[in-house]
Amino acid sequence: MAQIPLDSYKLLPAMAITLESTNILNLTVSEVGVLANETSLLAPFHNGRKIILDLTPNEDDWLEVLEVNGDSMVHHEGETTKALHMAVRLSDNAIDKIDAIEKKIRILMGYSVLGAKKAWYGMHRGGGKVILNLVMSDSATLTPLRFLQGGQLNKGFGQAFLNECMDGTNLKDFYCKAKVELECIHETSDTISILLTVHSVIFAPVPKRSIVDFTDEEEAAVIRAAKRLKYRF
Repeated sequence: MAQIPLDSYKLLPAMAITLESTNILNLTVSEVGVLANETSLLAPFHNGRKIILDLTPNEDDWLEVLEVNGDSMVHHEGETTKALHMAVRLSDNAIDKIDAIEKKIRILMGYSVLGAKKAWYGMHRGGGKVILNLVMSDSATLTPLRFLQGGQLNKGFGQAFLNECMDGTNLKDFYCKAKVELECIHETSDTISILLTVHSVIFAPVPKRSIVDFTDEEEAAVIRAAKRLKYRF
């Protein structure tokens, strides 16, 4: 496994890059710390920096929200931090790059499907769908959430703020912009995956037609009027 020194990533400040600018040849995997169970935590790097991707670098770039978990879940097995899982759809070009990055990381990890004791869950879940983790609680670094409301951006953190901004709607009723970190290699007793953790996100409501419907009084009037319609032979 190709590695960089444990402390070297601390000397290189993280910065958001685009998928397009990511050079597969410059990827490495290294230890970033120790988990609560005293095992090493590994993460991918690009040019010696943690990989933070701006998934919507252009002004008119937006991600479609496909689905969201009802409740927050444990972000990493054995740890206390909770995250909300949100599925978004990436473009075909973005998915091609995500797949290439993951293939390289698997090679660096020395992972092979043949004889592997653990199943590797890919970042791409099919149909352009990837799962992003919004850190919601039990963490010193919660994901900043921004909602476009009334022409202004409101910023906050956690589930209560999220519920307040949604006001009975669902995140599937929003588009989003997101900066995402390939935070670490998440290993459980029988799976391996790369955690995609959201650094910051902006939600904007999906524009929809406004429906002007019949009122209850108008419906009642229609029922009365229908009884007076002339019979046709």
